[in-house]
Amino acid sequence: MSELVTAATEHDPRQILSKGEIIPFPRQDVEVAWREVYFYDPQEGRHAFSRLAIARGASLQALITFDFWADDAPRLRPVWDEVLRSVQLGRYIDDPARGDILH
Repeated sequence: MSELVTAATEHDPRQILSKGEIIPFPRQDVEVAWREVYFYDPQEGRHAFSRLAIARGASLQALITFDFWADDAPRLRPVWDEVLRSVQLGRYIDDPARGDILH
């Protein structure tokens, strides 16, 4: 997973100020790893964070990205944690309009 996250964050064209370590997010059902990048947006004149995760399980892979302004970090970091905690891969729902039905 580390190699996939590294490759996905290697050629970022933005004005990158720092790249965080690759962080595994332990789950029993899905393999997840992610990284945070700190950058400056010259059009907006603001600093921002970009987070990228790769989740792998049930013969599927998902790429998840999340960009937010540095000022919003305290409020949005828990949202990221919940996304990583709740991501599901390979789950089949008979009728998405009706949702999950217990049999």
